[in-house]
Parts: sequence; structure tokens; C-alpha cells
Amino acid sequence: MKNYLITGGCGFIGQHLANELIKSKCNIDIIDLPGKNKNKIRSRFIKYFSGDIAKSKIFRKFKKKYDVAFHLAAQTSSRLSELDYLKDIKTNIIGSYNFCEWSKKTKPRRVVFTSSMSVYGKIANNVHEDRVCDPKSVYGMSKLYSEKIFERLKGHGIKVTVFRLFNIYGPGQDMKNLNQGMFSIYLAQAIKNNKINITGSLNRYRDFVYIADTVKALLINPKKNKNWLMNLGTGRKTKVKDVIKIIKNLLLPKKIKVNVKETYFEDTWGSYANVSKLKSEGWSADTKLKKGSELTIKEVLKSVTKK
Repeated sequence: MKNYLITGGCGFIGQHLANELIKSKCNIDIIDLPGKNKNKIRSRFIKYFSGDIAKSKIFRKFKKKYDVAFHLAAQTSSRLSELDYLKDIKTNIIGSYNFCEWSKKTKPRRVVFTSSMSVYGKIANNVHEDRVCDPKSVYGMSKLYSEKIFERLKGHGIKVTVFRLFNIYGPGQDMKNLNQGMFSIYLAQAIKNNKINITGSLNRYRDFVYIADTVKALLINPKKNKNWLMNLGTGRKTKVKDVIKIIKNLLLPKKIKVNVKETYFEDTWGSYANVSKLKSEGWSADTKLKKGSELTIKEVLKSVTKK
């Protein structure tokens, strides 16, 4: 039976990843902050451990040989990173350092790290992984620095895969957190308040990738050594105004008002990925934005009705 470790396993991506892994009846150890247990998946294959990855002692509990160790835990809001630099340094950089030091000692067969499109900077059109990075936020800087820490693991006989995530969306995103997840922020506002407050231009654009396609990518074991670092997007450019249109149409007959405030800090104005490396490993983004939006809104409305 295979063994897996997931840091941040109670989060949005972590839960979907764990749900996919338990289909193969494997052992999964999950680390997340105290208080995250409300998001537990009930399964005999999963064990939960509460702790802070910024403190190295949490990793002392894990001495078994893991087939794959996934490092997903992070502070993931660019906006919040500008308000509290120290949290990004502790969670993202020191947390990654602690994970990698543990990896050197226990030698998992492979480690997977989720980085971010924020490493590229303000504009990133059809961006390839070999482009020079120029992050504009503390969050983007923390992810780029963490990538460097993971890259050094390769010199210790450990296979490393780093994914630069673009805009992930889907059922299970935290609809109460209005600081991260562009799609979920707009959807939460529309459902709760019948209005969407946009900070920034409606012509900004992103690369939205559905959660099921994201998990499918995270489970890939690259055959080509050069593919240790890959973009995880769809390669499709979608403007904010088109996302809003999809949400409004799917929530009809509800009437949604849109308020736009053009100016505010943003580390990325427009970005979409070149995913040729990921596609060369046999991956494809199967879920178009409209279909993914339908699936997401259906699940969200179902949970709202239950309450």
C-alpha cells in the first residue's frame, strides 16, 4: 500500500487531492493548522495531524517512507501578503525550508510543491517557465524563493516537481474568504449580496483551471527531467468581464449588480500560461470555464440550500 503526505490537506486543493488518492486505497497523512479539522474527509485511509509547518517539530512525527509528499500549505493571498510580510516569510519560506530539510532526512520518492503564477509579475502572456521572473508582491517573492529551496533538493537524490498554479477554481473553495480566489470571491458576493464589487479593470485577464484538472496534473510523475518545473493552467485567456457574465447568466433570474473600482494594488494585471510542458506529459485541461462554473455554482447553491 502506498504512502502519501499532504501539507495543507484540509484546504481547497488538498481535500480534492486526498479524495482522489483514497480511490486507490492508500495511506494518507495530512498536516494542517489547528482549527482546520472541520474540513476533514472521513476515511479510514487518512490520518490528520495538527501543527504549524513554520515550526520544524511538526515534521518529526513523520518517519515512514513516502511515495509522494505534497507541499500545498501556504499563505496564498497577494493582498494579505502586503499587509503582513512576516506571515508569508514564516509560512511560505520557512515552512518550505522545514519541509525540504525533513525530505533530506526521510527521502520520499518524490516531492510536489505548488508555486504560483505570481512569480512572473505584472503581465505574463502565454508565459513559458523559462521566462525571467519578476514578482511584484511579497507573496510572489515568497513562492519564488521557495522554488529555489525545492530545486536544491534535486541534489539529494529526491525527485522534485514544482507546479506554478494559475487561477484554480471549483467546488469546495472557501466562500467566506474574500481575499483569495478570484472566481470564488465574485461568486460569493453575487450569491450573498446580489452584487459583485470589482477592484481593478474588467479587462484584466486570467487563466482559470478547474480543480479536477488541477488534481490530475498534481498526480503526474513527469517522464522528462526538464519538466520538474511546469505551469498549471489551461493556456486560455479569459477577461474578468467574461467571468462576471458567466456567473450572472448562471444565477438568472437573480439580478446581479456590478460595481467597479479601477485602482488598487495588484501583483498581476494579466496572465495566462504556456502549458506545452505539461501537455507533453499527457495532460489536458478537459473542463472549459462555462462547464466548470456550472458544476461549481450547482454545488455552492446546494450547500446554501442545506443551511
